[in-house]
Amino acid sequence: MFRHRALESEAIGERHALVLDRLRAMPWLWKKDPLGVKLDTNGESAGCDLTPFLREGVAGALSYSARYPGRMEDMAMFDDFLLFEIEETAICYEELCLEVFPPLAIRFGSYRASIVNDIDLALDDFEQVCELTQRQGIDIDGRDTVFRFDPVSYFDQELCRRAFQLEVDQVVARLQGNVQHVARLDDGVFIVATSAVVDRPEIEAIHHTISGLLMTQ
Repeated sequence: MFRHRALESEAIGERHALVLDRLRAMPWLWKKDPLGVKLDTNGESAGCDLTPFLREGVAGALSYSARYPGRMEDMAMFDDFLLFEIEETAICYEELCLEVFPPLAIRFGSYRASIVNDIDLALDDFEQVCELTQRQGIDIDGRDTVFRFDPVSYFDQELCRRAFQLEVDQVVARLQGNVQHVARLDDGVFIVATSAVVDRPEIEAIHHTISGLLMTQ
């Protein structure tokens, strides 16, 4: 999942055209030119199914938040989303992690992005996130905090400051030698705990390792 802080000044049509122009420069994704993708408007928000244009074994969708003049709070509910579901046979997983994911995160203008290996765990997390957000009144696992550290992720500079009270270079320094790969990417940090497909116990272990390194001052 790739998430972008939607701006009131970004008209959905213009944002959509920009996103498609950037993504079509990644030929691995497509079996036909995505410029033919049409937006489905639902009230003031919009979205589209990318699947008919994507290569075999890849499904995807774009979702754009409504642009409410003067009413767009600094919360994840006002994010734009880019989602992919990729079959194991569609691409080498290591290549997905190390070569495909990073440029996708940047081309979409992501402030955070991740590769999810366990959908059921992600759904369980979502229920807890909703409860905590209501109870604490902050944007849990959105623009303010990170609830789950996935095996592969990207966080921009602003999220590093808000969630960890750290600069990007400090995040890199703390994780260096403790994960497979960590590096500055654009104005954020690209983290690969492992480029192997992992099950839930390993996902939990990765989360606790990274959390222990970044969430303690």
